[in-house]
Amino acid sequence: MTKFIIGKANSDVSEKIRAEIVSLITGGNSAQNIIYIVPDQFEFETEKSVYRALKAQGLLARSEEVHIRTFSSLSDELIKLLGDKKPTADDIAKNIIMHRVIRENKDSLRAFSRIAERPGFCEKMLSTVTMLKTSGISPEDLSDEKLDSENELPDGRKSIRDYTLLRSKLSDVGLIYRSYNARLTKDYFDSLDLTSAAAELITNSGYILFDDAQIFIDGFNDFTISQLHFLTNVIAVADNVTLGFVTEYPTRRDI
Repeated sequence: MTKFIIGKANSDVSEKIRAEIVSLITGGNSAQNIIYIVPDQFEFETEKSVYRALKAQGLLARSEEVHIRTFSSLSDELIKLLGDKKPTADDIAKNIIMHRVIRENKDSLRAFSRIAERPGFCEKMLSTVTMLKTSGISPEDLSDEKLDSENELPDGRKSIRDYTLLRSKLSDVGLIYRSYNARLTKDYFDSLDLTSAAAELITNSGYILFDDAQIFIDGFNDFTISQLHFLTNVIAVADNVTLGFVTEYPTRRDI
């Protein structure tokens, strides 16, 4: 079952969720598996708030039944439990791999061949790859086949190939992105792929973490593509998921 707790800015949606967590613990004799997912920046404050709520009801002895997690920490648990055991690539490893990829593919670039060896180009490509990954755009999305598809664009032109320079730049980015990703993932795990990789594991083995779990998700204004993918798969395997949102749309009650 999926449930929504929606309230205005002057209401306390998080307090309502904490009250439901306390109710779950007090209403059951058996231990609960409660997973409370919040944004990274709210993790510490949420831990303190839940601690105070449990203490006020004399439930500190059962505090281990409530697991405060972020998408990153929960994804990391899944990867360590079920996924790839490769080391995570740090910034130095990424920089070295990107430099090598650019050097090896320089002669194949259409728009960027003259500037590929200029200072700062490697950093710009790393920044571009980061943006693409966090936006849910895969290397295959920038393949020549996709770029030359006949999907009509908003201005009426038939495809991206009608924009010659843009088409060449996107093709170059796609080539660098594919080559970089292939070389990186051969020996390393990319932290940018953490949530997406974990989402893929959920559908097959998610019961290990989410079996009989009560899932609460709170504090988000929006979600990244990978977070939405993760959340969709959690809803598919978990029995009960509650999402809390703050909205200014008028309602009969604050919550």
